[in-house]
Amino acid sequence: MDHQTGKKQRFPFETTVTVILTSIAAVVEWAAFHSLLGDRISLATGLGFHLAVVLLLSAWFLLQLKTGMDIRLTALVLLMITVTGPFGSLISVLMLVFFLGFSNADISFLQWLSALFPEERVEKSIELYQRLSAGWDDFSEKKRIMTFQDALALGTIQQKREALAKISRYFRREFAPALMSALHDSDNAIRVQAATVIAKFEQEYMSRYMQLSRQHKEDPDDPDILLKLAQQADAYAYSGILDREREADFRKIATEHFLTYLEKDPENDQVLFSLGRLYIHLGKPERSFDLLHGFMSSGQKPPLNLAMWLIESLYSLGRYSEIRELVSRYQDELLPESDQPIHIIDTLQLWENGITSEKLMIKLTNDV
Repeated sequence: MDHQTGKKQRFPFETTVTVILTSIAAVVEWAAFHSLLGDRISLATGLGFHLAVVLLLSAWFLLQLKTGMDIRLTALVLLMITVTGPFGSLISVLMLVFFLGFSNADISFLQWLSALFPEERVEKSIELYQRLSAGWDDFSEKKRIMTFQDALALGTIQQKREALAKISRYFRREFAPALMSALHDSDNAIRVQAATVIAKFEQEYMSRYMQLSRQHKEDPDDPDILLKLAQQADAYAYSGILDREREADFRKIATEHFLTYLEKDPENDQVLFSLGRLYIHLGKPERSFDLLHGFMSSGQKPPLNLAMWLIESLYSLGRYSEIRELVSRYQDELLPESDQPIHIIDTLQLWENGITSEKLMIKLTNDV
């Protein structure tokens, strides 16, 4: 029934023909099967009747296929009757009965079937209560969040494996000390896993570096490739997974590339900052300050990350009064509501409160 018009729904022509032919096939198949059981016909004759039914349905299937009709129903009937004979014809008739019945129903067959086995939906709060009541989740034991360093130093073997897996997935420079410490773990499996993770990162850094090196050789005048090459060498050195000798080597490589780039773009502040930071690591604080102090003008407050490197360069040069003058510009960063990292706030407060020069110097004497 068409519920919008109130008229009885009419089936497509191909569906009607398929129903008729399936009914004929069922009658022929079961008549031949009954006669075969009663020894009224031979097996060859029974197979002949079956072949005739298959040919009839095949002819109708091909006609539908040629004229662009819907062949799905006929294909299913043909397959079942061809394979299982009279039993397939009976199944096909039952299938068509259900198909025709549900075609006129208010809901489809799948909707009716799903209604017999409804999916239970439970609110998350109710589900959580049920899990707690049943004891599925036990929060009686207090648990704490462990840092990677703690997990690799004090955790169980499983906790160490999980920590290394997370480091591998979410690696940051801050995780490098914990990762490197795992190389000296008492358990051989943890040492191997840590070495594998480190080798993975080294391969990723080096693959990118070698790719950029090849591009730079092919086009040495491209400043963008040169800058990316310098930044990749710098990032590799800063990764924390290299020994000191290789770390210094890549910092020197990065420095050379940055200096070459400055010949093309001498006013690039980002490159100047990167060079100033590299010179600190290479033990050349005077050159670092020469680059970084250009960001400081009278009364101007440079970005805090730049200020921290300036403080380090000034400290290495013993220019403590200039450190205090620089720190005095960052009063806002010392307020309680400041969201700066705690180590930066502590550093600024330490210098802001004042430290005598004598306490900053280590004096060597011959006194016993």
